[in-house]
Amino acid sequence: MKISSYLTIKTPNSYELTSKGSKFIAYSFQVRDKQQIEMKIEEIKNLHPKARHWCYAWKIGVYEFHSKSFDDGEPAGSAGKPILNQIESFQLTQCLVVVVRYFGGTLLGVPGLIKAYKESSWNCLNQSEKTEFLIRNKFSYSGPFEKIQSVLSILKDLEVSVCSFEFGDPSFIEFELPTKDETIWFSKINSRLEKKRINPDRTNYQIKDCILIKNELIL
Repeated sequence: MKISSYLTIKTPNSYELTSKGSKFIAYSFQVRDKQQIEMKIEEIKNLHPKARHWCYAWKIGVYEFHSKSFDDGEPAGSAGKPILNQIESFQLTQCLVVVVRYFGGTLLGVPGLIKAYKESSWNCLNQSEKTEFLIRNKFSYSGPFEKIQSVLSILKDLEVSVCSFEFGDPSFIEFELPTKDETIWFSKINSRLEKKRINPDRTNYQIKDCILIKNELIL
């Protein structure tokens, strides 16, 4: 069974920790793809050009997950992996955490580094505002003017998110529904159109007298 929602960061956050003179500054972001990840990392590097290390971890994906951790010169497994473990512990995806380190002159050793990167990233994520993102499906239909006009009216009554519509010959409408219980939504739409009860398992994304042009997931 496919998931219908996921947990991610709502707004960026930061947290600063000091250990034996070294300063660790953790940043959390919501990200969508690798290009956005690279941009955020570059932003942090430009913000802290004199830092010794810019370690990070990220996890993206909804149905298939991809992740990466990077130690940036710290001993292997002492920075990126502890950061990634914290992302996992909060059950987040579409998430990037970057931890900047300013060296304070005292070596922390691998256990000390693991502790510092773990605590800074955990506190940053713990204090980050999070959101449950509902996975949605965007549907586009064409049909006669009267039918699309009726669909638009019904969608507004049901408080469904209408992306766009265009009246003509034919007319078009585009709207979004959460994937959770979307068959029930189609049952409601068709029941109102046909003025009789339509079973949810019989809708199959169809609207009477309308043509489904496309549907795509909004992740």
